[in-house]
This record gives sequence, structure tokens and C-alpha cells, in this order.
Amino acid sequence: MKSIIIVLGFLLAFNAMNCCKDVENCPRFFTLPVSITPARDTYNIGDTIKIVSEFSNQLIGLNIEQKEIGTFDMHGIKWKPVISYYKLDTIIPNRDDHKPLFEGFANVHILTGVLKKEFFSNGSEQIYGEYSSISNFNYLSIYIIPIKKGSFYIEFDSDNNYGTLGFQEYPGVCDNEKLYVYYKTNEGQNTNLHYLKESPDPYWDRSRPNGYTGDIHTKDPEETGGYCFKVE
Repeated sequence: MKSIIIVLGFLLAFNAMNCCKDVENCPRFFTLPVSITPARDTYNIGDTIKIVSEFSNQLIGLNIEQKEIGTFDMHGIKWKPVISYYKLDTIIPNRDDHKPLFEGFANVHILTGVLKKEFFSNGSEQIYGEYSSISNFNYLSIYIIPIKKGSFYIEFDSDNNYGTLGFQEYPGVCDNEKLYVYYKTNEGQNTNLHYLKESPDPYWDRSRPNGYTGDIHTKDPEETGGYCFKVE
């Protein structure tokens, strides 16, 4: 009996080590680039803000510990971007009322990408869809033209992070491992995220009680390619 217990213990330890080893070598997180031009902290009503996201199918993957583990061919993956737009200079007492809204704040023109502006029954509004894929590259571009003054926050997220879309086949993927998508805007420079702290609404400041907790779910503004600006 004792020998059986020892063998079982060895097998469990062996499987655990293999499992951990697999997870360490499984690509789980991928970061997609976004560029916003002109990159300014302040725009005028009527200015054109161009948002572009372009990347090849050869992407660096990060494991569960968010360590780079190599480049992976992600051809055939369905990338599902979600672009949201929030007003920062208004106090909203109810957390559930912090909805992404383009209506009344800006005009949006979709240039490339299989995208559409959608209005949902809960009152939120987003731009979402898929990238256009040509050869080995993926493309998305839109114009945002502010029509009201204020302080705003643009957030980039992905439907890949939720539901079953995260479970896709690609080189190196481990069993039962989801694909998670992060965004980085302007290489992480000139994103004006300090405007989140300047908002009178504590919801946006993670350092204040009941403050910001990421993209309304779990992520940090840096991971969603967050970008803040003012319109005068």
C-alpha cells in the first residue's frame, strides 16, 4: 500500500511539473499596437483625430507570467477590437452609468476594418468588429472628430478577452488556455493618462475609494491602450 501511495505521489508531482512547464511555454497574452495622430493633450472642436492599428501575423507572445517567450504565427486568428469613448469631466454617482458613449461627443468615420458603431439596450455605445486582413497584415483605422468640449478617455479592448472567442487554435497554444489581447498606444508615450486622476469623478482614479478598476472589468489603462485628451 505504501509503495502505491509513493508511485501515485510521484505521478501527481510529475504531471504537475509538466503542467507548469507547459503553461510557462504557452503564449497567452498578445499586445497589439495603436497609433493616434496627431498625438496631443488638447484638441479643438472639429479637429480630426486619426486612430490606426496595424500589425503583422508574427506576434510576440507572453506566457501566464507575462514573460516574452518568442514570436508566433497568428495567421487566421479572429481579432475582435472594441473601441469605447468616455467623458471624464462629469461626476456620475452610479458606477453602472459609466457607459462608453460616442453619441453627442464626436463624429466617427470608419476608414478600414470590418467595423460598425453599435448602440446597445443598456445605453452604451461602442465601435467593434474585426480587422481587415491583407496578405500577412491586419488593418484598422478610424477618424474621430470632436464636436463638444470636455475631457475624454478612449479605451481599446477586445472581445477576444471574453466568452469563447479567446479559445482559438494557434501555434504553441496549450489546452484550455485562452488568448488575451492587450493594446499599447503610441508605444506607451504621450497617452495623457494623468487626466484620469484629474477627473472630479473618483471612479476614474484607482488610488481613491471606489475608484477606477481598469477597463470596467480587470485591466489597467496601460493594458487597454488608454488615451486621454481635452477638447477646447
